Amino acid sequence: MRGLTEDLLRSNEARMAERAAQHEEVHQRLAAGHAARMAAAAALHQELADGRAARRSAMAEAMAGTNRTRAAMAASQRSALARATADRQAEVLDLRARTQRSLRDVHAARSAGEAALKGELRQGWADFSHQVDDLVAGTRQDRATTAAAQGQALRQGRADLFQQVSDLVHELDQARAAMAASQRSALARATADRQAEVQDLRARTQRAVQDLQAARSAGEAALQAGLRQDRMDSFQQVRDLVDGLRQARAAMAAEQGQALHQDRTDLAAGTASFLGEAHGTRAAMAAAQREALGASRAALHADVSASLGGARAGRAALAENLAEFGHTWQRFAQTVAARRVGVEPSMPPTGETEPVPSPTMEAQPAPAPAPETEPASPPPTAKVEPAPPPPLAAGPTVQAGVEVAGHVSDEAVFSYLADHPDGVRLVELEEHFRAPRIRLAGIVNRLIEENKARKDDERKLYFAT
Repeated sequence: MRGLTEDLLRSNEARMAERAAQHEEVHQRLAAGHAARMAAAAALHQELADGRAARRSAMAEAMAGTNRTRAAMAASQRSALARATADRQAEVLDLRARTQRSLRDVHAARSAGEAALKGELRQGWADFSHQVDDLVAGTRQDRATTAAAQGQALRQGRADLFQQVSDLVHELDQARAAMAASQRSALARATADRQAEVQDLRARTQRAVQDLQAARSAGEAALQAGLRQDRMDSFQQVRDLVDGLRQARAAMAAEQGQALHQDRTDLAAGTASFLGEAHGTRAAMAAAQREALGASRAALHADVSASLGGARAGRAALAENLAEFGHTWQRFAQTVAARRVGVEPSMPPTGETEPVPSPTMEAQPAPAPAPETEPASPPPTAKVEPAPPPPLAAGPTVQAGVEVAGHVSDEAVFSYLADHPDGVRLVELEEHFRAPRIRLAGIVNRLIEENKARKDDERKLYFAT
């Protein structure tokens, strides 16, 4: 039976290997088709990338040329503006230098006039000081003799002197004020003349700058208009190119979609036929396995029934032996008890059958001897061993093909799993075989390692494979 099962398993493994080879061939075909599609897509992407790179390079060259032209025009305009600004700055610097020279001349003349006026004032004050000194000296000489007249003359002379000094100072102030006024008027006239020239030069410079800005604005407007037109033309070309690429890509995508749909249809048809054949083969294999398992189960049931018959016969013989042992043990106990009290035990007649004592039965002591009889000398004291334990009761209920002498076989568990294709839980195996769960778990794990069973971890079910 084990050889037949192994043959079935080998044939099942061969069919599974053939099915795996077919699946591998289908996967290789799918991978080849996918690789071809990826290669075509890569070629298309490369072509698009090359075209995009060419368009970008052309646009970059056009923009570079435009930028160079614009930079050249801007450089020429900046150079012209720099030259005009340099010329205007030279003129302004020349005018500023002439104005500064005129101002320095005016300041020099004013300083010279002020220096001459101060020199004259110092000389007049020195002369006046000498005159006063001479007058004071003469007055001191004549003071002793002509004190009163001299005092009057001195007061009069002092008044006259103060009047002269006041007049002289007033004249000096008037001369200084007139000179300052004349200098201020001359400086104002020179400044007015220079301001008129500066205003004229500033007005001409502003007009030149405005003309230059107007020309620059016109050039920039024309340049921007040309650039805008070039950009619009470039955008239109790029848009036309992108539209053409989109149309080509859409056409290619449609062709690829049709090819993929056809491939998918062929693959689905081939897969459906393959799955149909696989299902048919699996059904035939399952039927053959069920028949083989049924035959092995019947043979196993017959073997187990024969083993159970032999076990029952052995059990009956064991019960008879135990009964005879109990009877012999009872007689031995009675003999020992009688010898303890000095009475010779009576042997039962041959052929009589005494009842089998129960395991808990104790030997009753013999009746006490008559008082007139002298007791014999007691035998030496001997230890009596305790009665052996009663025979064990019958074991657990034994089911045909399930448990023999407390043993559960791997074939029995595999047969039970095969009879329940919807799956079996470990608690159902425990209830059916009346065996510890840890022993059944070890058997199921061995079946899983031998690829005879599998486990559904989500539903906690075991299936035969």
